[in-house]
Amino acid sequence: MRTISLRLDDKTDELLRQLCTDREQSQTDVIKDGLLVLARQTRRTPGELAEALGLIGLFDSGRGDVAERHREVVKDRLRAKRAAEERHAIE
Repeated sequence: MRTISLRLDDKTDELLRQLCTDREQSQTDVIKDGLLVLARQTRRTPGELAEALGLIGLFDSGRGDVAERHREVVKDRLRAKRAAEERHAIE
């Protein structure tokens, strides 16, 4: 476990104290919870990670670059699904 020092201006100190009172938690617990919330908000999506790692467009699907035209691919699949559902409803 690690200990850190933190300098807070008066406004931030008051905010921390109020959060501790409202949540009935220690300053350490409030700060840890805040870090977890911030980490979740800034977590990359799988698509963003794949792009950052250079994986987008790395493999050839035989259907062109699906990553660049994903909207068209999704729309085509939805249309096909809808058409299949309509055919099934008629039968």
